[in-house]
Amino acid sequence: HHAPLLNLIQTMLEEGGCCWIADPGRTPIVDFVRTAAERGQHVIIRDADWQTCSFPMRGRFQLLELTR
Repeated sequence: HHAPLLNLIQTMLEEGGCCWIADPGRTPIVDFVRTAAERGQHVIIRDADWQTCSFPMRGRFQLLELTR
């Protein structure tokens, strides 16, 4: 399910580029973050207060920052 979006991000981002994705805390976010990391994306997760989180949280807003 995540492959089309991750493929697009990989294609569109230049080396060192950054993509932000907002998520309201849907259940698939955990798999999305894991799959992105497995594909070589560096993922930073931030909460609604802009604090860095160690892992994605279900049911809470978060911002994903993906870089190449």
